[in-house]
Formats: sequence, structure tokens, C-alpha cells
Amino acid sequence: MRKVILAVFFLGYVFLFLPGSALFAERIPRGASLVIEKYGISKDVKNGCSSDIYVPTNTAAEWQAFINHVPSCVQVTNSSPKLCGNSSHT
Repeated sequence: MRKVILAVFFLGYVFLFLPGSALFAERIPRGASLVIEKYGISKDVKNGCSSDIYVPTNTAAEWQAFINHVPSCVQVTNSSPKLCGNSSHT
């Protein structure tokens, strides 16, 4: 499990320094959460780690691999997809 955490952090730092890195990963500050909706999969990712994390989202395979191998300090739950336009339901 430690190798997975280290790999996630390493990939995060690599993506941080690539041009256009915002397209390749999502940064989640320590203690924060973010709804990530990519490739038809919507998840709420909460960072309980002691530092910021980067979630790889460049490809569907990277995103799915992160979901399948979540670090122990990160919580991932299902999230409803974002709705366009008026959010009221009648």
C-alpha cells in the first residue's frame, strides 16, 4: 500500500511540472475534497493525507486505477453527475 501512495504522490509531482498540467491531474489540498467527473465516472475525493495530493485524470485508465487503488489517507465516494442549467427538479 505504501508503494501505491508513493506512486500517486510521484505522479502528482510529475504532472505538476508538465505544460498544461491542469489537464492531466486534479490537485486536492490537505483536508479538502473535490468532486471529479471524468470519463463518465463521478467521485467525491476527500484528502485526509498530511499533504496535498494529485489525482491522475489524463486517461480513463489512470482515473480508474486511482479509484481501484485509493491511498489509505484518501476517501472516495460516489457522487451524482453535475447537471447543466437549472438544478431544481419539479
